[in-house]
Amino acid sequence: MNPHLQRAQLLLERSRCDLAEKEARAALADEPNEALAHVFLALALTAQDKHKEALAAAETAVQLSPDYDFAHYVRGKILSAQERPSEAEQAALE
Repeated sequence: MNPHLQRAQLLLERSRCDLAEKEARAALADEPNEALAHVFLALALTAQDKHKEALAAAETAVQLSPDYDFAHYVRGKILSAQERPSEAEQAALE
């Protein structure tokens, strides 16, 4: 795993979302098509109430890896936070 992704995961676990965002962006600078980096970015952004950016990151992760269930989960979580329950449910079902 990319060292930036490892740090982003640890920072997310410690609720240091601003720093996790920076690490996820650094990972994306190295590997722009890494779905997990987009997922971590989405999680960091949504924790900072940057829901529009978070949703874009989650949707990118889903596009890059349509079979990656965690990306769909994160997308659903963001949609739920935006009070879009029917879309959140649809994401969860995928």
